[in-house]
Amino acid sequence: MENDFQLIAFYSDTQTLDELIDAGIDGIVIDWENKGKSNRQNHYNTQISIHDSTDLEVVAKKIYLK
Repeated sequence: MENDFQLIAFYSDTQTLDELIDAGIDGIVIDWENKGKSNRQNHYNTQISIHDSTDLEVVAKKIYLK
């Protein structure tokens, strides 16, 4: 059994994305699900992002079209 560790981060902005890529991040999550999320996560210290297909394009270009 392998114990591979991968570092995955939630996308927040392009500056942070550049820093994550430079640091060797293994993956980026673009969280499109946000309908009702603020109610479900009301008492939790979580990040609630509002992303769309433009964010996916930005991440794809930065990662795959270096």
